[in-house]
Amino acid sequence: MKRWDWAIVGVVLLAGLALLLLPRLGGGNRHALYVDIYIEGTLTQTIPCPAQGIITIPVKGRVGHNVIEVMPDGVMMREADCSGQDCVRMGKITRPGQVIACLPNKVLVALKGDAAARPEVDIIA
Repeated sequence: MKRWDWAIVGVVLLAGLALLLLPRLGGGNRHALYVDIYIEGTLTQTIPCPAQGIITIPVKGRVGHNVIEVMPDGVMMREADCSGQDCVRMGKITRPGQVIACLPNKVLVALKGDAAARPEVDIIA
């Protein structure tokens, strides 16, 4: 191979490496995760997860109120007026597709977004 052939190979390899690394170095969407809040089956709010800090959202349910906290890496039900408190004890959810449900208040909180935004190691496979 001649000198210019090696130069072309080097440029192609560098371009390929750049295409692989750019999305991981901050070129992606900062708000890849977002929260959908449903009350009695109706979507009432869609909130992107903040880059930093906590967003507190009070929600009026069927028999009382709920307080939802949206964080950069997930969402949790902080308070609920239901008797079982299962939704509060569930804690923070951090993976797209996870859901918190307060059945007495008919409030559903779903974490959605790009699954690649929070890669998860599959320990079963």
